[in-house]
Amino acid sequence: MDSRRGTAVVAGGLVISSPLVLDKAIVAAGGRLNGTVTYRNTSASPIAVQTIGIAARPPGGTNAGGPYTNLGPSLPAQTIQPGASVMLAASRAFTSSDKLGSWYSYTTWQDAAGAWHDSSNINFTVSGLPAPAGGLVPSSPLTLDKLTVAPGGVLHGTVTYQNTSASPIAVQTVGIGMRPPGGSNAGGPYTNPTPSLTAQTIQPGATVTLAASRAFTSADPLGSWYSYATWQDAGGAWHDSPSINFTVGVPPPPTGGLLISSPLALDHTTVTAGDTLNGTVTYQNTSTAPIAVQTIGIAARPPGGTNAGGPYTNLTPSLPAQTIQPGAIVTLAASRTFTSADPLGSWYSYTTWQDAAGGWHDSTNLNFTVTAPPVVTPPVVTLTASPPDSTTLTTASFSFTSDKAGSTFLCSLDSGAAASCTSPQGYSGLAVGSHTFTVTAADQAGNVSAPASCTWTINSAGGLVISSPLVIDKLSVMAGDTLNG
Repeated sequence: MDSRRGTAVVAGGLVISSPLVLDKAIVAAGGRLNGTVTYRNTSASPIAVQTIGIAARPPGGTNAGGPYTNLGPSLPAQTIQPGASVMLAASRAFTSSDKLGSWYSYTTWQDAAGAWHDSSNINFTVSGLPAPAGGLVPSSPLTLDKLTVAPGGVLHGTVTYQNTSASPIAVQTVGIGMRPPGGSNAGGPYTNPTPSLTAQTIQPGATVTLAASRAFTSADPLGSWYSYATWQDAGGAWHDSPSINFTVGVPPPPTGGLLISSPLALDHTTVTAGDTLNGTVTYQNTSTAPIAVQTIGIAARPPGGTNAGGPYTNLTPSLPAQTIQPGAIVTLAASRTFTSADPLGSWYSYTTWQDAAGGWHDSTNLNFTVTAPPVVTPPVVTLTASPPDSTTLTTASFSFTSDKAGSTFLCSLDSGAAASCTSPQGYSGLAVGSHTFTVTAADQAGNVSAPASCTWTINSAGGLVISSPLVIDKLSVMAGDTLNG
């Protein structure tokens, strides 16, 4: 399977119809941050979700690794019908124990297979002190009308500032900045939306609202951009807001075509050597004409891999060349068994199909993890009681323990077969001569210990033997005492 360039946007699915909006860009201990987001099922099939939530991460946090300082509540498990929308409003109260600095928030939902679908991030700041009274502050933080835009699309942003001081504030300009991958506020490139507000004096209590937009073209770099609001005071200093991330991606496919009607689902999010990963996906021809495909497959890529560059560690089988009639669906079920040779870490999978002209159409990615197999630690069995090395007794008793609770034991005597046993294990009527007892333990996972054994000799009766064991009349003596035995 081969593919190239960026990932194509798949038509249909549970998508954000109203992007995540936070009610403030700065929050202090004792303050509350409120967020809202709306999702819509744009596919032709019901979509089952386990939850929908709004997350917040402190400085140094990550989506997957936490800490999980999320807004509450989240939406419970439900099935969203085609065309239906769900809105989540959640909030979080901040305290003095919360880290200060740059936080971020994002919205996410978990599908029926357990995979998470995260949005782009919105940055905000947790301050140690309440915002100073008075000044030109955002009363309605910067909001973008979409978080993904393609060449040919237009991105709109709005922000409102208010003079909360008791004096007029002179500004040279109020604007919205946008920066491409690798750009910075001060260093540019200055790919800003227009218009900006002109020089003016804002009276106490007054507000100013800026609505600006930017049309994107094929010359704009693809990838993760960010936007922020800013104003320049009379002294020439700039006052920048926190950033909102958005993505410039490839254009969506035309309406109608071979689309994913049931998204790729994986049966595991974590696998280890010896495990098999199973994936399923269903495509439907939503156009009015037959569509010829060369193949349909499910790909998997190890850490550092790419769609086009491989390594091509794909699931099998793939579907062969065929023509899919209008309205028809095709389902692919494929799998891959992982071995100790597979690299550990974060992998991803995606589904793709190749059209008659050789072009590849890739879905979005599902992440999963390949981990090392657990370390197997067998139990240790210990003999705690056994006969002396030499004896005339024709009976023997053995006591033993395992260092793992719940272990079972197998005992054998001499060349006899091992049999289930418990401690103590006794034998009688033994013949004169050498004997060997062996015991092994098995834990509840089936791991078997190394054997513990005891060899002793039974002598024939007679000979010079101790008939009355040694007895001494005291166990402690001092100078001048006599010890009798």
